[in-house]
Parts: sequence; structure tokens; C-alpha cells
Amino acid sequence: MSQREVNAAAAGASGPVGAIPPTEGVPPENAPGGPTKRERSAAEDLADGLDLLMRAARKAVGTVDPAVEQAAQRALERLQALDAGMTRELEKHATRLAPKLEQLARETGNEVAELVQRLSRRIETHVPS
Repeated sequence: MSQREVNAAAAGASGPVGAIPPTEGVPPENAPGGPTKRERSAAEDLADGLDLLMRAARKAVGTVDPAVEQAAQRALERLQALDAGMTRELEKHATRLAPKLEQLARETGNEVAELVQRLSRRIETHVPS
């Protein structure tokens, strides 16, 4: 089978390359009846959020204090380590860890919400409508 035939067969099985699945505007992972995927952990979402905030800060100010960069890198590494070891620890200490992790997620979520609120206020103050 030629590469062209392989590509055509693959496209026919899942639709054209780059096609948007018919989910009526809902992201595929949230669409009902879609393929079930592993739910992302809070640590993964926090790491992605931290990375996004750092990229936004770099773009906005051109450079970020190296101490802030290092702190963000350490936080990312700790979140990745937490996620990597989470399965083993949860198996061993699920009831003991769950409240601590929930508290960490709540506190971090509150801090992110406060950051978004401060950022929104600054944008409203400095960016004309």
C-alpha cells in the first residue's frame, strides 16, 4: 500500500485532516458521547496555567526577573514530580493525601482567581473600550 493510500484510508476513518468534529461548539473533551480520555489532573492544569502566565508576563514586559523565572521553574518541577508520584502515593495513602491535595487546589485556585481579577481591573483601567 502506498503512502497516499495509507493517508487516504486514515483520512476516511477520522475525517479530513484538520476537520473539526461536529460537537456544536463544545470542546471535544467536553462533548457528550465523545471518546473518553483520562481526566487531566489539577497539577497538570496548574502547571499549564503557570506556564501560560509566565509566557504572558514575558511578552508583556519583555523580560521577567530571573528570581521569578527560577521560582516558576521550581514550581513547575514540583508539580511535575507531584503528578509523577501521585499514583503511587494515592495507592498507599489515598485517604490521608486527598484532603491536603484538595486544600492545595482550593488555595491555588483562589490565588489564580485573585490574579485574574487584578489583571482584569488593570486591563479595564488602562485599555480603552
